[in-house]
Amino acid sequence: MNKTQFLSLLQRHLEGKATSEETAFLHAYYNVFITDKDVMELLDGHEKEKLKLAIRAAINKQIAQENKVVRLPARWPRMAAAATILFVFAASLYFLLPNNAQVPPKVSALNKPVIIPAGSNKAILTLNNGQQISLNDASSGQLAVQGATSVRKAANGQIDYQTDGFITAGEGMYNTLTTPRGGQYQMILADGTKVWLNASSSIRYPVSFAGSSKREVQITGEAYFEVMHNARQPFRVIANDVAIEDLGTEFNVNAYADEPLMRTTLVSGSIKIHHDGREALIAPGMEALIKTADPTIKVNNADVDEAIAWKNGQTLFTNENIQTIMRQVARWYDIDIAYEGNISDRRFDGGISRKSDLSAVLKVLKLNGINYKLQGRKIIIK
Repeated sequence: MNKTQFLSLLQRHLEGKATSEETAFLHAYYNVFITDKDVMELLDGHEKEKLKLAIRAAINKQIAQENKVVRLPARWPRMAAAATILFVFAASLYFLLPNNAQVPPKVSALNKPVIIPAGSNKAILTLNNGQQISLNDASSGQLAVQGATSVRKAANGQIDYQTDGFITAGEGMYNTLTTPRGGQYQMILADGTKVWLNASSSIRYPVSFAGSSKREVQITGEAYFEVMHNARQPFRVIANDVAIEDLGTEFNVNAYADEPLMRTTLVSGSIKIHHDGREALIAPGMEALIKTADPTIKVNNADVDEAIAWKNGQTLFTNENIQTIMRQVARWYDIDIAYEGNISDRRFDGGISRKSDLSAVLKVLKLNGINYKLQGRKIIIK
């Protein structure tokens, strides 16, 4: 396929006239064009960006029918070879592609799929006196009163804190929001800051920030923040022994204990990272990486879409191994993962809709040559 033919295909896609096979081809291109120099040379920078945006939009719309497998067309053999095992599962798992393009080994028979649903909005709210409220069971309306602060659950499930004027009653009172595996939740703090909490995570926070010189919360796991900026009352997030200071910001913090790195990704604004006597100022589109027991703060360019995909109902992977992928699967589906034998070091690019049940994930594991055994709520990768 030459450049003219390729651009013609792209134009048909943008006009909504591409066939399902052509769309599958574009999905494949989207995943290999960063590593395939021959394909890269077909397009200039503007055209590549145009294609990237078009295909990402198509993925977000999830154009294929749920669980329908779309195979790559044989008339494009070079691309088919580069993306040998690409399958599109829109509304479930729409691609999982080894980025080293190796042909998978012979696959054992697929275990019979079980119905393990995807995670959902569920969390436990622990009040200052230790009382716990299951938010997935609680009705909308007022849940509790903490000092002069009212804790309410909106019709959409989100909880928010509303403090009466400048009354400081309730100062020194803390609540904790905790999500289990297979759960996520959204909330609005008393200062208007919005928080998205990922699965198997928690946030501890004051019920009111009135009368305090600073706003400080503590998290475990992963959370996304849209901070209501107030220069006279700095906002800080504490994760492990790292402090993240807001300077007018939207950012994501991934601080799971079972991940090798703590990762803070800045979407907009500015943040300052404090760790073991060191500081780093982070600009939008950058990320700060910190290893356990290492004082170094490493700052890199970030894949922002990948970092915050969970907040938008997706999970994206770029150059990740199967262990990293399965850790996220385990948290979202509330399952356990084990490994037997020598596990391949293949790397994968791809994405998962967080709305799909586990059977879609199992199907794609099988199609990608990843042998596994399912025992109840445990997957053994072989």
